[in-house]
Amino acid sequence: MSLAGQPLGFTTPFAESKGWQAAHDGWYRTTPPQSKRFDDGPDLTGRPIRTHLRACDETGRMRSSHNPSSERTWPKTFQTAFCEHFGCTPNRYESELLRRGLFRHAVPLACLIRRFKPQFFVEDLDLIREVGKMTSPELFKNEVNYFYGRNLRHKNWLRSAFRIRISGSRMLRIRRRVFP
Repeated sequence: MSLAGQPLGFTTPFAESKGWQAAHDGWYRTTPPQSKRFDDGPDLTGRPIRTHLRACDETGRMRSSHNPSSERTWPKTFQTAFCEHFGCTPNRYESELLRRGLFRHAVPLACLIRRFKPQFFVEDLDLIREVGKMTSPELFKNEVNYFYGRNLRHKNWLRSAFRIRISGSRMLRIRRRVFP
């Protein structure tokens, strides 16, 4: 990978910039695609806050969590807690969360689509598997936001226009029921 600053002697995007380090103390502000964010509070104008902070490690690359030392964690993984809360077995976790996380109008169609074209729900099942391993509410929310961005970038008219997919808002409501 070639960086624009390599001719000037920089080998990483941020780590070697003394001014950036002084101004941001290892943090920088990013804006997600389409600026849609879940659970963001309003700013002074009443609009949702459109940016969030991401932390960098010593090489200038993003860390997976914004501040791991002060982050709340759950006592068990989301999958374990979900199965206990809704009374399902671990091998039924994916199908149960898919059914509960889909937009309500999509449930009947999803059964047919899943039977004849199971690869249609690969993105949704990836989200379900990822959040199943989570023990942090912040990482859970970040994964749901990332899923939302993937749906915007991948132009599939069934997923976007007809919303035959998991709802990010429903996933966050399920998370709040499992971990109040």
